[in-house]
Amino acid sequence: MSKSKGNTVPAGPFIEETGADVARLYILVAGPPGKDMEWTEEGVGGARRFLARVFRLIAENADKVTGDVSNETLSEAGSTLYARTHRTLKRVTEDLDRLHFNTCIAFIMELVNELYSFEDKDDPVFGYTLYHLIKMLAPFAPHLAEELRHRAGYETSVLSEPWEEYDADAIVEETVTVVVQINGKVRGRVEMPTGSGEEEVFAAAAEDSKVSKYLDGKEVVKKVLVPDKLLNIVVK
Repeated sequence: MSKSKGNTVPAGPFIEETGADVARLYILVAGPPGKDMEWTEEGVGGARRFLARVFRLIAENADKVTGDVSNETLSEAGSTLYARTHRTLKRVTEDLDRLHFNTCIAFIMELVNELYSFEDKDDPVFGYTLYHLIKMLAPFAPHLAEELRHRAGYETSVLSEPWEEYDADAIVEETVTVVVQINGKVRGRVEMPTGSGEEEVFAAAAEDSKVSKYLDGKEVVKKVLVPDKLLNIVVK
């Protein structure tokens, strides 16, 4: 952006129209801190739509939000969601420490997709995951997280709550070797928990020294995951 070229985005009018959380989320999801980003209306629209999905999901199920669940009595589907919740919490916790905010948000997006497809909305683990979703969202969209927490019946601020500890026992599982291709050529392999999502595999691949040298300075155009087998990355 350049003031002399008249292509800046005034913060005040933008925040009045779309909200500070949309601006914050879009900036953070666009890429790692310190790297250039391109401001586009399409990207802003994507951030707005994602936050709207989160709002609908939790607002429509606010009475189910709970911070307690017994993982000893969960159904098979509930156990899978419980493990996915804590695997996401682990990833977000680790990437927050590394300032990898874009991957944190990607992991949260994958969890939201899981919640939308989860069939039994009355299963206690569904409300338990909503509770953790609100807390994981707070660093990136604090205004929305605060609103959703109060809609769920909590009087205290989400920002006054301690960060959650993930359940390490719940995410101990079998691993698989995922082949990583870049522009059709095999560049490395990463060991991943069975069932890992696209962004989880990509984050691990980007940290692998054999793979990262082919990603540095490149724009990732597309990622295609064949679950538990192959991640193909297209760069330019």
